[in-house]
Amino acid sequence: MAASLAAANITLSDGQFFEANWINQAIVNGSGSGFAVARFTNGGNPDAYQDTSNNVAPGERITTNHVYQPANYDPAVNGPISQIDFSVDVLDGSTSATILKVYLSQNGLAYYSIGFHTISTSGWTPYSLTALTAADFDSNSNAGMGSPPSGQQPDFSAGGNPISVGYTLIDSFPGVPGQILIAGNGIDNFSAAFTAVPEPSSVLLAALGFVGLVARGVRRRNRA
Repeated sequence: MAASLAAANITLSDGQFFEANWINQAIVNGSGSGFAVARFTNGGNPDAYQDTSNNVAPGERITTNHVYQPANYDPAVNGPISQIDFSVDVLDGSTSATILKVYLSQNGLAYYSIGFHTISTSGWTPYSLTALTAADFDSNSNAGMGSPPSGQQPDFSAGGNPISVGYTLIDSFPGVPGQILIAGNGIDNFSAAFTAVPEPSSVLLAALGFVGLVARGVRRRNRA
């Protein structure tokens, strides 16, 4: 008989953004765009933060994926995933409307939250995407933005492989030939909280406890 999993709620977070803790990659639709990532020790919310500058050529689009490396969530060890709650603080340093999504990596494949935020406010601003299930992710980075989902989703079940998490920034520039859009965004207080599906034994114990409380209340009323 297979051993039961010990369900665990795990939060992966970072407010320091040391370079060794992040992998930063770009997908460019075109040949004239690029990006740069830097860590600043002050000016964040409140201290260190990670800054991404997406340099976008006219008619092009750049998608940068930023993956947290020190730890991941393993459904086979920690239990199947019920939901993910994501939050981050963003400093918008440009006039462009940058798209913010949640990024997952599993089995070498990338998945993006279908839901997103458009970053267009000045100053440090908190953003969150909560109660995300596997159905809220898709392998198409443009899903939810006028492009249909591919239907390929991550595996949140107990048989799923480890999942790495991070964030995605997307910028496009319809633009003027000869110009370059520089879209800069600071990121601080990254957090991804994984909630595991409760074990059947835990649900049973909770149900038995509730029944016990009801029975105790009935006995008290009968004695009265």
